[in-house]
Amino acid sequence: MNQEELARCHLIISHPTKPKFLAIRLSDGSWSPPWVSVPQAGFVGSRASDISRTVREQYGLNTTVLRQLFESRLYHCLELEVHSQAAAQNYKAIWVGAEDYRKFRNFPYEDYDPFELWLDGASRPEPPRGRLPWERPGWFRAAADWFTHQLETRHIQVTGSVQQLRAAWQSSAILRVRTSVGDHFLKAAFVAPPNEAALTLALSERWPELVPKPVSVDTRRDWLISPDYRGAVPAMMAAGDYARAARSLAQLQIESAEELDRWRKAGCIDRNPGILFDFLGSFDRLHPLLRSGRSPFDSGEMSSLNIKIKKLGDKCQQLSEHGIPDTLVYADFSPSNVYRREQGYWLTDWADSIISNPLFSLAWFIQAFLLDRQRRPDSGDSPDAVIEGVTDAYLAPFETFAPRPDGLREALNLAAELSTACRLQQWFE
Repeated sequence: MNQEELARCHLIISHPTKPKFLAIRLSDGSWSPPWVSVPQAGFVGSRASDISRTVREQYGLNTTVLRQLFESRLYHCLELEVHSQAAAQNYKAIWVGAEDYRKFRNFPYEDYDPFELWLDGASRPEPPRGRLPWERPGWFRAAADWFTHQLETRHIQVTGSVQQLRAAWQSSAILRVRTSVGDHFLKAAFVAPPNEAALTLALSERWPELVPKPVSVDTRRDWLISPDYRGAVPAMMAAGDYARAARSLAQLQIESAEELDRWRKAGCIDRNPGILFDFLGSFDRLHPLLRSGRSPFDSGEMSSLNIKIKKLGDKCQQLSEHGIPDTLVYADFSPSNVYRREQGYWLTDWADSIISNPLFSLAWFIQAFLLDRQRRPDSGDSPDAVIEGVTDAYLAPFETFAPRPDGLREALNLAAELSTACRLQQWFE
């Protein structure tokens, strides 16, 4: 059996009041920031709880992950926040400032050094304005206190300590705590439209049979608390489950078409094919960026890109011509966000919802499903059977909008080809 390949992860553990970080003496007499080993595969921020546990065991410190300063296949660098000392230190340590670091600097990448970057930022009076809330010292404690207080006021007994489930991530942070009725999660979303906490609450009121109501929300900070929905799933989701959930989503979307102003006011932005066409038409504003940097596009690559952009623009027009009305688009429709329950299904994680052609939801589900099956090839029914069943079930409610029998399939193929460009527009704007 092959051992899991590991990467080294250096840890910047900051002094509580000075622009210095912790360094420990190694067996050869040299000094180094603390480090842990993490699996090469996967996102290092999803290992936040494991990293904190290892730091507690190896270095006697209670910490949480703030942010990631460097990432490669074999190496990571994370900044941690210290909350307390968990045990007596059994190693020699010093606090390293900018002048000290110059004496033993041995970072292997000459063009970028996360330690120098951190020291420069730590010497400033305030963190940069653009730093995410969960990447700032003090955020974890405030969020954890609110989390446990909200549960206790609802007579849910907290039975464990709050842990990071996902950290150092651009779009959200997730905390978890054990309770007398199962795990609960706090999700803090990126403060950008739509406000996920407010949107989820509104969706749960409009479609309570499909969107679960959060345990609690703080719409100002875009925080929401949810239970562990996996506890309601008696067995693995099968092809028929995904198909029935997809049909329910399609009906929700058709109903949403009559009340789009409500969802615009909730922060869902218009991203229909016509708007995507305009975005692609202005893509030349990225040319200076693409022609610069470490791997600039040459003239041949730029020409090829422009041809592809033109073809995508044509497909936007073709998709618009199918006449399918704009609806609320569930952008995170994926196997990991669909849960079976006794009376039907829960659809969760509406963070990136937009208003556009509804078939983008199905296109993104198919992509996510195939990716999931690559990771878990022996998990359930054949991929082709699941995709065909989901597609048939999802498209059936939209048949009234298709003048030709094969029109919806054609529109779905166009949506699939445009799905990456639609994501790019969301991220870019």
